[in-house]
Amino acid sequence: MLPNHAATVSRPSWQVNLFALLLVLLTSTGLLWILQDGPPSRSETAGVLAVLLLTPVVLRWQAGWLMVFLALPWIAWIRRLALYFDPKIASKESFDLTLMLPDLIVALTVSGFLLTRHLRRAEQVDPLERPLHVAIGLFVGLCLLQVFNPIMASIGAGLNAWRVFVLYIGLYWITRTVATSRNAVTAWVVCSMCFGGITGLYGAYQYLVGFPAHEVVWAQGSHSANQTIGDSMRAFSTFSFTSTFSHFMVITACISWAAMRLQSVGRLMRLLAPIVFGICLLGLAVTFVRSSFLGLIMAGLVMVVVAGKPARRLKRLVAVVAVGCVAVVMSPSSVGDAQAYDQPSTGALVADRLLSMRDPSSVGSFNYRLRLWQKTLYQTSTTYPMGVGIGAGTASRFGGNGFAAAMAYSESQYFSIMAETGWPGFILFLWVTIAGLIFSLRVYDELEDPERKRLALLAFGLQVGILTTGITGGPILYTLPGSAYYWTALGLVAALRRAERAEVAEREVLTTVVPQAQPISGIAP
Repeated sequence: MLPNHAATVSRPSWQVNLFALLLVLLTSTGLLWILQDGPPSRSETAGVLAVLLLTPVVLRWQAGWLMVFLALPWIAWIRRLALYFDPKIASKESFDLTLMLPDLIVALTVSGFLLTRHLRRAEQVDPLERPLHVAIGLFVGLCLLQVFNPIMASIGAGLNAWRVFVLYIGLYWITRTVATSRNAVTAWVVCSMCFGGITGLYGAYQYLVGFPAHEVVWAQGSHSANQTIGDSMRAFSTFSFTSTFSHFMVITACISWAAMRLQSVGRLMRLLAPIVFGICLLGLAVTFVRSSFLGLIMAGLVMVVVAGKPARRLKRLVAVVAVGCVAVVMSPSSVGDAQAYDQPSTGALVADRLLSMRDPSSVGSFNYRLRLWQKTLYQTSTTYPMGVGIGAGTASRFGGNGFAAAMAYSESQYFSIMAETGWPGFILFLWVTIAGLIFSLRVYDELEDPERKRLALLAFGLQVGILTTGITGGPILYTLPGSAYYWTALGLVAALRRAERAEVAEREVLTTVVPQAQPISGIAP
């Protein structure tokens, strides 16, 4: 009989150990091959060390799942420090494996998960999860076909694009298994809250106090137009872009809001949760990203509407819509010319950005995006229809050629996917997201444990916030950190359902009473 999953976790199987040994041997062989032409470069050394150091992740992929979120906020910041102290790094290599550390962790974690998965007994597919699984499987298959898209520069570029789209989907399957443990979920919540608070404070420091020297050097060399508002550089904290930082603030704000009522995180974290939430609002404010404002607002509204009994949702929805309409009508049309001052206040700029959402046509960046969307809808999608597209991943500028990248980057994850994967890919993408929302809502209604219901509501709010942010923001559902947290939130819902169903089944077994033997008729007991 094959060992069960619990035994596999406590004592790794020989297949996993063999895989780790082969990985080390292959890495050592590669290192010898690299050294034959002289000392290795920094990227080659980083790649070898990363594989050697992260090999234990294969043996303990449960820890690897959490390591992804430990690494996400810091990679770009560490990279900038290294560039500041040694500018030659940028000239020596155009491709540095240190930037792909989260990808390496995910790849090794998924490998360990797949190697141990077959040791468990085959489980029946939950009928409630089947539509979502079918949609994810078809989307992954279509993205795999994109590897051979003739417009891609090479097969290597296609594989890299497939990694961008598909790699982090593995977090859904891993979270679906790992997050059945309350300790794992608690660690994930605490980790996200702590790092969100730190990065939020650092971002606020950048904008309100001043950028450190290594940040100024990097910002001047990046020539990124969307990093500025007026004459001021917007905060990007430990991330590479302002929009990425704002996405993380939306995610952390949702998590800290939910943590205020989560008993499992402990009293201290519940007390810190409101503080972290306020820090996230401050961090989001100094980014001035409208789409992230909208994402956080929508996440909060749906969490308010969905919470509680389904019978009351319609009343809550009507109340929320009424309050929103009153707020829009009573709000001023503008706060004056906030851009006219040499040193405009942060509050005035934030208010100006929020009020501008009342009339999107007055916003120059929105009109620019609208033209890109129209071009995608009427030109790109008809030129490359039926799932061909212009190449998966080109919106994130991974692989492809200049024309494809320029056509695909539409400042919207939905129109970008339409351009890259064609109408079939766009429809499958919508299928995945809509099926995920329906699945999450149904699971929330079925759960009985109050703690699990709060976590399910958090997962639902995260999905709505990430999906809404991606409407007019840059593509985030297949870039970090949005991709990692979206698939984790979706997997968390499935894990909560599995954990409660297992608990109910165990309780039914324990409470089953064996019928007592009945006395034979005519004979006294």
